[in-house]
Amino acid sequence: MQMLFTPFKAKNLIFKNRLVMPALASFLFDDDGNITDAILEHYRRRAASGVSMVIVEACAVSPEGIVSRHQGRIFDDRFIEGFSRLAKVIKEEGAIAGIQIHHAGRQTSPRVIKQDPVAPSPLPCPTIRSNVQPLTKEQIREIVKKFADAAERAVKAGFDLVEVHGAHGYLINQFLSKFSNIRQDEYGGSIEGRARFAKEIIEEIRSRIGDEFPLSFK
Repeated sequence: MQMLFTPFKAKNLIFKNRLVMPALASFLFDDDGNITDAILEHYRRRAASGVSMVIVEACAVSPEGIVSRHQGRIFDDRFIEGFSRLAKVIKEEGAIAGIQIHHAGRQTSPRVIKQDPVAPSPLPCPTIRSNVQPLTKEQIREIVKKFADAAERAVKAGFDLVEVHGAHGYLINQFLSKFSNIRQDEYGGSIEGRARFAKEIIEEIRSRIGDEFPLSFK
């Protein structure tokens, strides 16, 4: 138990203990994904709890990747100012400020994104069952760039760490799973092929923010 409260260093960050608040949806962004007073207070309180780091909930890297109306969005420079205020609030309470970047893939509703969801393959989400559009290679490359664009915005906003959301059935996870990825090109087939999308995202982000900036993958 004692180790929980001991500091450690990762990259350039000093964690004051081993306690981290992970990315958890609050649904406190406004309808356009902007920062609100409610979300600033929500994260201020969590940062003041004594944890070493607070990771802001999944924020969409692209309009077609939004999962809900009240999700944060980081796919345009106009969002940087609001996220700067959020990072500042977290750090003022003595916590490291992290942020998770995300694309829903097929795990969203056409009512939210105003189009058919995109996915590795033409297989609908079992819980939503809407039509999906399989991504072309060109579209895949564009989403890779959008993840890196989002990471750059997070750095500009003052966050200390960027986390890539690769779990919970969302787009990266859809590529990784043989149950949702039946592609026959280099992005499917073997685990190496299915992991290519995730690998390219990490490599593109690293090429933008450098090797020393803290980057995690969930």
